[in-house]
Amino acid sequence: MVRADGEPPQWYAQMVSVPLPSCDVKALQRRLYDEFAIEVPILLWNGKPMVRVSVQGYNTSDDVEALLSALSRLLPPFPG
Repeated sequence: MVRADGEPPQWYAQMVSVPLPSCDVKALQRRLYDEFAIEVPILLWNGKPMVRVSVQGYNTSDDVEALLSALSRLLPPFPG
C-alpha cells in the first residue's frame, strides 16, 4: 500500500505491538500505571507477552522515552 503522495506506509504508522520477555502481564501493566503513571496495554498474544504502543497527537517523544525507561527498569533482559 502506498499513500496518494507516494510515501510508503511506515511514514504514518502510529501503533505497534512489541514482544516482551517472559513476565506477568497483569502485574507489569499495574506497575507501569502505579509507579510511573503510564497506561498502556500489556497482553498475551499467542502465549507471548506484548506491549501495544499507540502514539497519538497528544503524546510526545518524552512519553515514549518514559515508557522505554520504565520497561527497562521493570523487565528482565531478553535471554540470549
